[in-house]
Amino acid sequence: MTATYWTFMLITFTTPEHGTLDTALLYPSQQACGDALPAVYETIRQSYPDSMAQCRSTRQLSASVRPKARDD
Repeated sequence: MTATYWTFMLITFTTPEHGTLDTALLYPSQQACGDALPAVYETIRQSYPDSMAQCRSTRQLSASVRPKARDD
């Protein structure tokens, strides 16, 4: 099993009232973030066409391999 790391989806968009805003959504893996990116970004892009979104991995494990007990 491969190590799995927390991944942030970073979203940047500009609003007339507040200027440039950044937000982040946390996902348990790069795969989960990538799978969610099209739906999440399309929703933001419809209201804020000059927006941007990307997935960024961390070095923090979100899951680890658990050792299995051996038969004695």
